[in-house]
Amino acid sequence: MVDLVSDTGQGRSEIPIGGKGSSSLVVAEQRYLKLALQGGALKRSTSPYPEVELALLRAIAPLIPEKTAIDVGAFEGEYTTLMRQLGFSVVAFEPLPELALALTTKFKLDDGVKVIASAVGDEDGIATLLLAETNPALAPDADPRLFSSLVLHRGDGLLAFNSSIATPVRRLRTLIEARHIPAEIGILKVDTEGQDIGVLVGAWPHLGRITLCEYWNDTYSLSDHATPNNVNHYNEFLKAKGYFRTITIGRDLVGQRMVFQVDAVKTVPRSYGNIIITRDERVFSAALGWCLDVFGPDGLHI
Repeated sequence: MVDLVSDTGQGRSEIPIGGKGSSSLVVAEQRYLKLALQGGALKRSTSPYPEVELALLRAIAPLIPEKTAIDVGAFEGEYTTLMRQLGFSVVAFEPLPELALALTTKFKLDDGVKVIASAVGDEDGIATLLLAETNPALAPDADPRLFSSLVLHRGDGLLAFNSSIATPVRRLRTLIEARHIPAEIGILKVDTEGQDIGVLVGAWPHLGRITLCEYWNDTYSLSDHATPNNVNHYNEFLKAKGYFRTITIGRDLVGQRMVFQVDAVKTVPRSYGNIIITRDERVFSAALGWCLDVFGPDGLHI
């Protein structure tokens, strides 16, 4: 057992976790992630930080009985591929036509993947998808398609939005009620560059047993206090909806490290990352134990 002080200020809670080095898989992942951080081997876009959430999903997937996963903002299918490997059938949403076509081609022989060329939001309809362009002088290796969004967000000189296309928008609850998607979702992963809460609003009450959404601290360059996806926005959405626990995994751009927080009400300045939401205490405890083993008390440094 370990005493853990949550950021809610509501006192200490004793939560059972695995001990240090309790799993050879955890030890192997910790070594791999540290080497990747130190060597920059997993650079993606403009970030030197690896997508550790993929490793976390590998660790906790056996605890998730529902074998349907939803990948909102599937991009090139990194999460879809992993979730298929973990035994989930996947519904992947991607609004950019060329990416949706590439995903359809990639998974055309896999009956366990359904690709829908659409954005996801809180209402069904048609919306404007803003197409991001990156500044080559500031981000020569960045793929601008990563940043396209239904909401205009900042870029600190990195991004511009000079063109757009119309895209269909689907509400997950509508698709569930029409039985196009199972009502019981194991994993819901959302990455929409600034409007993830709209996806949750349109899905409610059908969140995943574990739900991953992107968060941006208000002082993160792409947000600059302009996007509704800091942890307080998520907490406001969740507070009237019953018991939930959250873990945030953040990339601290100032301290050059990765950190995690439990039930956070604020995040590290200029950080971004994912908020992991669940009301399953067993899944929460497993995710927390993994974070404690892999990150340690001081986080992973680069």
